[in-house]
Amino acid sequence: MMADTEGPKKFPIGLEQLEQSSQTGWNSFSRFITVTTICVIVTILLIAAFTVWS
Repeated sequence: MMADTEGPKKFPIGLEQLEQSSQTGWNSFSRFITVTTICVIVTILLIAAFTVWS
């Protein structure tokens, strides 16, 4: 009935792997946000240009 008391040294994944995975995730997320922002700005500029031009 006692809980596993081996302590915090028993990690199923290494801390270095966790940090590398987190860094990869944040890089992918920031790339997605950057591309999405650029696409939205270009779309708004195209809409504005066609609105003024027509």
